[in-house]
Amino acid sequence: LPINRLAAMGRSLWISWKITGDTEHRDMATGIGRFFKNRLSRQTDCDAYVWNYMFDPDFTPVEGDSKTIKEKIGRGEDISHGSLSMSLPAMLAEDGQVFDATDMARFGRTLTCLIAPKSDGILRSHLDGDPEANPDKGLLATPGRWLRLTPFLPEVYGRIVAFELNFEPTPEGIDLALLTLYRK
Repeated sequence: LPINRLAAMGRSLWISWKITGDTEHRDMATGIGRFFKNRLSRQTDCDAYVWNYMFDPDFTPVEGDSKTIKEKIGRGEDISHGSLSMSLPAMLAEDGQVFDATDMARFGRTLTCLIAPKSDGILRSHLDGDPEANPDKGLLATPGRWLRLTPFLPEVYGRIVAFELNFEPTPEGIDLALLTLYRK
């Protein structure tokens, strides 16, 4: 399955564990988290994470500069699906499981260094930050989901606000709610 769908299952299992105390659900959620963590590639120019929409069975993560990442894994996931994928690590990190503050700062730098490298509100469509990637606005859906990284890397907030102010005169309801929730 695509990692964003696995992350959705992981989030549901994690919440179920928190509500019911069912440790099998906890273990399955953290297992999905470890599966994802073990497949994250690290872009060394920014010390940021990049990952694909799906992983081949024999996939091995890559560590290197932007050129190496592009050669080995391509552009990575689009940022809309990427925000869903990243939400499981954020949820687990908030509870001190699988992912730590260093990991979450790397996810934050995926946004602040690769997706939105300037404070002008322009978002790039894929995790590797390639400015030549498909500019389809549909790939930029609900960027407010990246605000979940604000507690780990405060600069995330300003990049999303700049996008909303400059390019979304009427943000979606979820984006408005998240902007309010993570406001400094």
